[in-house]
Amino acid sequence: MKKSLISLFNIVNVILYFVVVALWLSVSDEIQLCLFVSGATIVMSLVLIIIQRDRFKDLYSSHFFKEFTNTVVQAFLIFCILGLVNYLAFKNPLKKDYTNYNNNSLSEQTVKVVKSVKEKVNVKIFSDKTFFPNIKALFELYRQESSLFEYEFIDAAIRPDLVNKEGITQVPALVVEMSGKKQTVLNIRELEITNALIKLTRDKLPVVYFLTNHLGPSIADESDQGLSYLKNFISKLAYTVKELDLLAAGEVPKDADVLVIWGPKTGFDKNEISALESYMRSGKSLLVSLDPMLNGDVLSDLRNFLITWGVRVSNNIVVDKGSFIRGSNGLAPIVQDFSKHKISDGFNGQLFFPVSSAIEFADSPLHKGSFQYLARSSGESWAENDFNEVANGQVEFTEGVDKLGPIALAGTWTGHGAEGERPSRIVAFGNSTFVTNQYGRMVGNYLFLTSAVDWLSGRDLISSFDRPELKEEPVFIGGPQVGIIFYFSVLFLPIVFIIASILFYRKRRLL
Repeated sequence: MKKSLISLFNIVNVILYFVVVALWLSVSDEIQLCLFVSGATIVMSLVLIIIQRDRFKDLYSSHFFKEFTNTVVQAFLIFCILGLVNYLAFKNPLKKDYTNYNNNSLSEQTVKVVKSVKEKVNVKIFSDKTFFPNIKALFELYRQESSLFEYEFIDAAIRPDLVNKEGITQVPALVVEMSGKKQTVLNIRELEITNALIKLTRDKLPVVYFLTNHLGPSIADESDQGLSYLKNFISKLAYTVKELDLLAAGEVPKDADVLVIWGPKTGFDKNEISALESYMRSGKSLLVSLDPMLNGDVLSDLRNFLITWGVRVSNNIVVDKGSFIRGSNGLAPIVQDFSKHKISDGFNGQLFFPVSSAIEFADSPLHKGSFQYLARSSGESWAENDFNEVANGQVEFTEGVDKLGPIALAGTWTGHGAEGERPSRIVAFGNSTFVTNQYGRMVGNYLFLTSAVDWLSGRDLISSFDRPELKEEPVFIGGPQVGIIFYFSVLFLPIVFIIASILFYRKRRLL
């Protein structure tokens, strides 16, 4: 009876070792439970060894034990080597993302931001345990790019005191802390986390002013013709977006980093032009879009102002018969020709500009600078100057009247400022409707424009394109997959090796 009981305990002890391995693999965050079961299993093994010391004494002196010990030592050394190789591979990973949208890796924009951080970043993640694996997978991508990035998980159900202390109103949420400053993120996505880092690295957010009272599309308008989607898009990229009535204010506010004149439909007062001149002379940036005016040009004063600053936005219509939206008769060009510029760097998509004016360089004697096109039409395009042809729906190129393409639909101008001073910058578009709410699904249009805002504000750090939203979920290992890995590596493979060892041993005995 005693021997059978001891044999039973031996079997239980072996099973407990498998349980210990399973616990450390599946619930490694329950440290106390894992340590308790591990300690109890080891203590049980020691007790069984003491009880069966006579049997073990004979075993120790046997030839089998010597061979077994030699095999165990060799196996241990092999596992040590494999462990070292695994550690080096973990610390220096080679990765390749094969998903369509690079969902399992950080965007170029985020990588630049993370690598630019020179101080330690601590992130407190408040969440239920069910979200821990997915969130951890995302933050491991950040840690791979910078050793300064650290994070800790806090179970919101267990530590409500910390939740209240940080002012968290919903979970999952996280608090990003750097240099004594904090940012709370409620939507745990790459874009929001990166924006929190940007905000922490800057003393203030760049301010973008949209000019009002010229009957152009408004950032407060949520209709199809409004710019509310664009405002939200820019705001999420860590900007402060405001409206400005220049005629009432008399001048552009000093805190303006970028002034936007978007699709005006009425003329500009001389006081407004004077305020714009003062603003540009102070080394600031201007983003402007002027649509073709088929019923008479009322923006001649604004166009002349832009000419003095090296940019000509002609009152004509670009017709592209080589690349256009079906049914537009060439009046809505699809643009795939981009220059090498920080604004277009990394942009591999296409844009479309429904009814656009041509952008050209104006060699002004007043303000010297350099012009560069950003996007232009195909070689089968031209700038149509006869609006009657457009109205009749029969547009044709007329030698000596129209200008043959390619035609610039967007361009930049950089002033030659004094050494050490930030030069004035202008980005001009020949169409304003391509980023109105009705084209909210044309993400490429918004990305291109926000990249222009980045360049104008001097945020050259962010010159690539972020994904506005993920269309695929990252691949995470779930419960069934963990089970397969566990049973295959912890049970199946060891059993196979044990059986192979027994067969090999029996074969050697027969020899």
